[in-house]
Amino acid sequence: MATPITARSILPTLPPELLGRVFAFVDDKDLISLRLVCKDICAAANRPFAICFFAESRHVVTPHSIETLLKVSSHAVFGPFIRKIMVSPARLPANVIEHAADVDPDPDSNDSDGNLDENTDEDMEDGVVVNNPFIKSGHFSILMQQIFANAKHNPHPITIAVHEDRYITLSPNQYYMPASHKRFYGSRAFHTDSRSAPIFRTAETINLVAAAADAVGLIISALEIDLMSVPRDVVDLSTQKAIHDFLQTRTMPLDVHLSWDDCSTLRFEHREARLCFSASSLLIPHPRWETHLRTLNKVVQWLNKNPILELRLEDLDVERLSSLDGYFSQFLRSIKLEDIKLGSTFFDKGPYSSLFEHFSGLLNLTYCGLSRLHYRLPEEDGHTAMHLLSGIYPTAWITLLLVFPDGQTEYELQGHGVCRQLEDLAAYTAAAERRKVLTIQADQEVIDYRVAGADAPIDYEKEDFEYRSR
Repeated sequence: MATPITARSILPTLPPELLGRVFAFVDDKDLISLRLVCKDICAAANRPFAICFFAESRHVVTPHSIETLLKVSSHAVFGPFIRKIMVSPARLPANVIEHAADVDPDPDSNDSDGNLDENTDEDMEDGVVVNNPFIKSGHFSILMQQIFANAKHNPHPITIAVHEDRYITLSPNQYYMPASHKRFYGSRAFHTDSRSAPIFRTAETINLVAAAADAVGLIISALEIDLMSVPRDVVDLSTQKAIHDFLQTRTMPLDVHLSWDDCSTLRFEHREARLCFSASSLLIPHPRWETHLRTLNKVVQWLNKNPILELRLEDLDVERLSSLDGYFSQFLRSIKLEDIKLGSTFFDKGPYSSLFEHFSGLLNLTYCGLSRLHYRLPEEDGHTAMHLLSGIYPTAWITLLLVFPDGQTEYELQGHGVCRQLEDLAAYTAAAERRKVLTIQADQEVIDYRVAGADAPIDYEKEDFEYRSR
C-alpha cells in the first residue's frame, strides 16, 4: 500500500530556499508555530520570521524593552534583518506631590534665596513630573550605542524612527491593540504602570537616539517622525529644533518622513529625488506666520537644498500656489497635483491658468498629472461668496472645480511635448476662468460649481453635492 503524500511528509524534503519562499506567504502567528515543528523547518522559517517581527523593531523607553532590542541586534540570525529602529518618546508621569514626598530634600538644589534651582524643573511638564531615571542615568544612551554598533554591520541601511506609541489612544483605561509585530515591545506593561496618559518627549528622544548613532559612526539612511498627538500648528519649538539640528549635522543623503495626527505627511526620498506633500499646508513657508506656526519650516529649507526631480502634492489647501515656487524648479521632471484647494479670493487673476503657464517653462518636465483641482471660495460668517473685482456674488458652493478640455476632472500630460501641451492647457484654463467670471456677472450669483471651457463636453445632468456649502 502506497504511503499517502502529505504536507508533513513532503515539507522536510524541499530545499530550504524554496521553503523560505513558501513561508513568506504564511500568516504571522503561523510563522511562530512553524518554528516549533523541527530544526529544519525552523531554520527555513527564520528569514520570513525575522523580516516580519524584527525588520521594524519597535520599543518603548524602558530598561526591559531596550535590553531586549540589544539582544535582538546582537543575535547572529535575527540581528542582520533589522532595518528600522523605532523608539517611542512616551514617558511615565508621576504626580508632583507624590514625587516630592518620595524624594529627600537636597539642600544643594536651592539657590541663595532658598528657591528651587531652575534645573530641577527640567522633568516637569504641565504640572506633572516625568519619571525619567532610565534616561537621566545615561543607561539608555549606553544601550542605544551598543545597539547601533551591532546594526552598523548589517547589510541593510538603517532607518531611525521616533513614533508615538498608538497602543493607548482613547484613555488610560481603553487600549487599542495593533497587530503583534506592529506593537511597541513592552507597551502593555508600560501603560499598565501609568495611571494617566503618557507624556511625550519627542525632542529629547530624537536628540538621544541621534547622538547614540553618531557616537558609533552609524550611517542613518532615513529619519521618520510620527507626531500622532500633535496638531501641525502646535509642534513645540524644541521638537522643531531637534529635527533641524539632526538634518544640519547629516553628511550623507537622507530620506525624511514626517506625519501628523490628521494624516498629514511629508515624504522625501533622496534616491528618486521625490518629494510628496499630503495635507501639509502648514509646511509651506509663509511670511505672516507667527513663530509657533512655522511648523518645521527648517525642514522645508533643508529640502530646498536637495535637487527634486519628482514633486507630488495631494489633499493640499493653500492660499496661493506661489508659496511653492521654490519647489517648481528647472530640475523637475514630474509633477502630480491631486485634490488641491487653491484660495480664490481674486478669481479674476486666473489662479490655475497662471500656474500652468509657469509649468510650461519647466523645460525638463516629461510628466504632469492633474486631478480634482478646486477653487476654494472665501468664507465669512459661515457663508461662502465669490469675490470678483466687480463685486461679491452669493453662492451655494464651498469650492468650484476645474473641468479639463475632455470634460473630465483628471488630466495627464506626458512625453517630450509636455511644455507645449501645458501652454495650450493654460490658454484653455484662462478662457474657462474668464468665461466663468462673465457668467457669474450675468447671473449675479454662482449657479454652477464647474469651471469649464465652452467646448468641454460636460454632463450637466450629473449633480455632485460634495461641493455644496454647509
